[in-house]
Amino acid sequence: MTNRNLILGAAALAACLAFTPADANAATPAPAARSRPQAEVIRLKKAAIIDEQTFGRRAEVVSMLIPADWSFKGGYPVDFNAFRWCPENAFAGGFQAQSADGRLAIAAYPAMQTIHFQNPLLAEDARRRAQMGQGFCPQRPPSNLGQFVEQVLVPTMRPGARVLGVEPVPVLQQNIRRQIASMALPPNMSMNGDAAEVVIGYEVQGQQVEEHIYVIGGWRGESAGMGSAGPDTIYSLYTPIIGLRVPAGQFKRHQQQFANIIATMRGNPQYLAAVIAAVQQQRTNIFNNWMGEIRATSAIWRQSWEAANNAAKQKEAAAQQRQSYDVAGAWSDTVLDVQNYKDANGETVQLSGGYNHVFSNRNGEYIQTNDPSYNPAVATGGNWESIAAIPR
Repeated sequence: MTNRNLILGAAALAACLAFTPADANAATPAPAARSRPQAEVIRLKKAAIIDEQTFGRRAEVVSMLIPADWSFKGGYPVDFNAFRWCPENAFAGGFQAQSADGRLAIAAYPAMQTIHFQNPLLAEDARRRAQMGQGFCPQRPPSNLGQFVEQVLVPTMRPGARVLGVEPVPVLQQNIRRQIASMALPPNMSMNGDAAEVVIGYEVQGQQVEEHIYVIGGWRGESAGMGSAGPDTIYSLYTPIIGLRVPAGQFKRHQQQFANIIATMRGNPQYLAAVIAAVQQQRTNIFNNWMGEIRATSAIWRQSWEAANNAAKQKEAAAQQRQSYDVAGAWSDTVLDVQNYKDANGETVQLSGGYNHVFSNRNGEYIQTNDPSYNPAVATGGNWESIAAIPR
């Protein structure tokens, strides 16, 4: 399970949110684009997480389109001390996009890697290393998602919040199973995964809200041939891919708007490839130097970035990203009720379907309406270009 789960999971989630469970399972043709009120005008802008630190240059991590009046804050800080012994936990990135009135919000949170040494020899070695400041990942026995949510996730992310429910999410579960089935695992390794929707309640500015957090978890067991009955070492990676906040009792009312925003999320394939390469390299270093010092990591970042610049690597990363829109059988533009456009900057962008008039400016903003008399230059000022949908 890697950092690209944010994009893979978000893609699956967009389709999951767009339909009721009955719709998701029905083998019927995709619905036609929904009709929109003629007077409705939707204005969107691009928001992105930018990493200025990790590779010594400015790099976009992930982007999305949000309503133009929403606020956005996000970052991708890297803890290089954590990277030394637990590279998966070094990336503490996240974001929050919030409506102007504060009633709606979309947030992403950092993943959490834990480790459990089932073999007593490795457990004792890890204990001694922890005393020397070589702590590895946090040590915690594997737990199901429900236990993790109540004991770790909510107390850490939303202290004081009430857990209102934890339910399985079949679309995300299928996504995880497909990923695991596609992996060529060595004989000494086993892997499984799960997904859940967590609903929590808390108060924001005196108002009761509920947040629907979609979490995926993966467990990887590795045997070192040391005589244990099961895997010697078990890694657990918990990824709260997205959280959707609404006033209490209003989730279904805003479900489609959330789906439309999430469907526009795009990861930078080069950046993701570089991060994955760095984590895998450092994980290899840890095991190759199990009884010795870990070598300096500065070269790893440079080499990972250079490797990600390789055309073949970029092509592979892009293919992995495209594959995310095929999982669970729900990734056509028609199913998600979105349409591809070529914007004023010549970039391809996905916007909600059902609008006859779409405009773009060179600041990464978009306006959608069915009102033939609407003139964005008069209404908002600035230079806008009418853009046409790319034929399917």
